[in-house]
Amino acid sequence: MIMLNERVKAIIRILREADDYVTSKELADKLDISVRTIKTAIKGLKMEIEAYGAHLEIKRGVGYRLHIVNEEAFLPISYRIQNTSPQQFPHTQKERSVYIIRKLLSLDYPIKLDDLAEELYVSRNTIALDIREVKHLMSNYDLTIIQSNNNGIMVDGSEIQKRLCINDFFFQDSMKDFFVQNNVMFSSEYNQNEIRYIREALLHVLNKYNIHFSDVSVQNMVIHIVIELRRCKFYQYVTLNEDLIERMKKYKAYKAALELKDMLEEQMHVVFPEHEIIYLTMHILSKSVMGSEDIRRLDLSYMDNLLMKIFHRIENRFAISLNKDMEIYEFLRLHIPSMAERIRLQLTLRNPLLLENNRRYQFAVEIALEAVDVIEEQLNIKIDNNEFSYLVLYFNLALNRYQSRIKKRLILVSGYGRPEMIMTLNTLNENFKGFIDEIITCDVFELENFSFQSNDIIITTIPVMTPNNVPVVYIQGKVEFYYKEILSLLKSEYDINCSIQRYLLRSLYDDNCSCKSSNDIIARLKTMFGRMWGETAAEKLVNNIYQLGNEVGNDIVCLHSRYDYHTPFISFISLKNHILWERNQVKYIFFMNMNAERDKEVVYHMYHLISNWAELKSRINYYAKNQSYEELIDSLDNSRL
Repeated sequence: MIMLNERVKAIIRILREADDYVTSKELADKLDISVRTIKTAIKGLKMEIEAYGAHLEIKRGVGYRLHIVNEEAFLPISYRIQNTSPQQFPHTQKERSVYIIRKLLSLDYPIKLDDLAEELYVSRNTIALDIREVKHLMSNYDLTIIQSNNNGIMVDGSEIQKRLCINDFFFQDSMKDFFVQNNVMFSSEYNQNEIRYIREALLHVLNKYNIHFSDVSVQNMVIHIVIELRRCKFYQYVTLNEDLIERMKKYKAYKAALELKDMLEEQMHVVFPEHEIIYLTMHILSKSVMGSEDIRRLDLSYMDNLLMKIFHRIENRFAISLNKDMEIYEFLRLHIPSMAERIRLQLTLRNPLLLENNRRYQFAVEIALEAVDVIEEQLNIKIDNNEFSYLVLYFNLALNRYQSRIKKRLILVSGYGRPEMIMTLNTLNENFKGFIDEIITCDVFELENFSFQSNDIIITTIPVMTPNNVPVVYIQGKVEFYYKEILSLLKSEYDINCSIQRYLLRSLYDDNCSCKSSNDIIARLKTMFGRMWGETAAEKLVNNIYQLGNEVGNDIVCLHSRYDYHTPFISFISLKNHILWERNQVKYIFFMNMNAERDKEVVYHMYHLISNWAELKSRINYYAKNQSYEELIDSLDNSRL
């Protein structure tokens, strides 16, 4: 997978247009760079360009000459060097880090820091700092950066993990690149024909062997086949253990992989060794929609017990009962086994809406995190952010259904004795039984200290001093006269008029913070919580922060903890400068600890405010410099609009 920066494009263009050999000095003079840099670029180019139907001849003392052996195979290079639109040059640390990762994944030999510095027009010290970020990003794939004897660096790790990394950094860095046919590297007619053939071959074998893929899985599989073809051309093969190979051969997916391999070899002129056939089998198996013959062989008897534990844990922590929701039950019963199989095969399904899902559905994130603990413990797997985001979608659907089923409470106040209260109580029960959770009788003097919830409605037969934001129906005469008014309130949406300032206190707000890493942020939160509630509580809160679902895009991180402190709260930190969290640069950090709040409608509302604020980031005045605590609260409260 050749990396064509502007310098390499210029070298290829000069060599292709030349009628004779071109010396290093001539190239250096034309491009205004050193002879050493030219020789380094030529060395890398020679190793890569042969895969595209070209040969770079090097004649000592004479120079370089480019021979195009196969014009069709060379089309991807021709298209890109003739493209007049300039490629965006990496300027920021984030852009340079992505560029370096792509470069390292494209080369199978070490590259020196000095050469990278010269190529990117920055100092060696700047490149050294960039490499720290690169190491952090690569660690997410269990890949390391190693230094060779000649002080060059290269990627070390399993071939499967390298391909997953290539998938993410070449194809999934933006929504427009998620579809391989839209990727700038595959925009030539030659590549488009190649992609069409791969897709048609894949669909052919899937249909023949009655294997069902979702549309997203088909697209994802095409991307991985493209990567596999490129890696095999450079003799970079996966290595799998014999037990896995024998297990994969028992599946119908193996027969499909064999036929797909034959079609690809014939058309693409590449050889797939046995391990690569198994790799295809693993992808087919991992992406199969539950219900196919292969997946049905899995023993699902454990799922009833697993789901019972998940729903029990959710109910214990959130007071939300999902055990009667048959739709979420069936979704999870089908999804979790195939998800677990993908994870064990190291082939998790990439989610193009990962950050968007986590950003929009913060309460569902909290619920999904609780479920993940149970799944990981019971199945002995480690769920990644992509798979987690799919679980968030499932639980958000369940949460929406649960919210629609929540019924309101009627608080009945009667001032004319018990007989009238019983009669009114019976009338309300008979007429509104399907709309109410319960009816609580209350004396006038009890109202002042009554613990109201956001879904309460007061029905009273005498004038009362009403609490703020609790709707009241004052009945004068027969209850029947007020049926329409009561029914309207029971059917109305919840209107929670509660400012987030109640939970995000000034003492939990830190603006213009100088933290430089995620560890610094955690230490800062620990100090903040320690001042409020003591060191013991602070340690429990930060030591139990979940590692999944933190990044939500738009420069924001939302942190959740397994530990619920008895005082519900939200904290906020704004940084002076962006820092790298896991994969994304962030500047704004929320920490949510709301589960101690008895009224779950309020919890849902507060998370909804934060989700909206994160979603509407570009339109919120808070992002201007030197904004105050009051302006943050105002922007959060107004984000419901």
